[in-house]
Amino acid sequence: MPVQFVAEPDVAPQAALIELLARPVDKSAHLESASRQGFALTNRPGELPWHYVFLDKYALAVTQPAPFDIELVQPDIGISQNSELLLTARVTRHGDFKGPVEIQPDWLPNGVSKESVVTIPKDKTEAAFKIQANEKAPPGLYKVAMNASTTDGDAYSGVGRIRVSSRFIDLKVTEPYLTIDLQRTSVERGKQSLLVGVLHQYKPFPGKATITLRQLPKGVKMLEPAPAITAKDGEVVFHLSADLDALAGLYKGIGCEISITEEGQTIRQRTGNGILRIDAPITAGGSQQ
Repeated sequence: MPVQFVAEPDVAPQAALIELLARPVDKSAHLESASRQGFALTNRPGELPWHYVFLDKYALAVTQPAPFDIELVQPDIGISQNSELLLTARVTRHGDFKGPVEIQPDWLPNGVSKESVVTIPKDKTEAAFKIQANEKAPPGLYKVAMNASTTDGDAYSGVGRIRVSSRFIDLKVTEPYLTIDLQRTSVERGKQSLLVGVLHQYKPFPGKATITLRQLPKGVKMLEPAPAITAKDGEVVFHLSADLDALAGLYKGIGCEISITEEGQTIRQRTGNGILRIDAPITAGGSQQ
């Protein structure tokens, strides 16, 4: 669970050692709590630590105002399981500060992952940051924030850097729009075939969604245009074509990527786990080449 500290504009610079403690909502309940943070002592960067130092208090300081602010824009839609979402961050620079700013969230809900650090160039004020939710991400409403940092100094320890946080926004994790059961099929080298997917709709979406196939074996391609579906459809059909040099055999792990546009943003969700068999051509005598 993230904890955020906010300093009012008129607070004087100061420092203190603080504790983070939990207390029960029911005041009649008895609860003893404590917290600590660990510091790894390493020989060289990238090696496993020899020792850890654990402290039960945290250093908190109020400093001079940072030369920039970061805003994380509240998304109009949530992130569904097995999909990705683009978060928009905006930086406001103050005074003489004109440098680039790095952004990334320090905390995301279980099952939600993030891309590596994104840099807002010195001549830009906005950037998109991609997050992804796997199939086990627990649905719910979570508070998340975006951290921003100057690019000088040491990125790991923060020495020589200035770091700030955005205000919290609400991030909603939901169940997927739909899942697809890909039916087992085959295709002969040098010919075309059909692959049928059974749709299981869980959450309505506006307009039409397009679906493409992923992880097809070498020499097999999905013919354009990509099929489009609505929230009321129960089946999707893909047209496949196999080259003459496609390697005959059984291929597993064929998947789908669904592209849905909602509130002006394209949402990409992955689903499906199909099996495709590539057959060698059958000669006039009935044998396979």
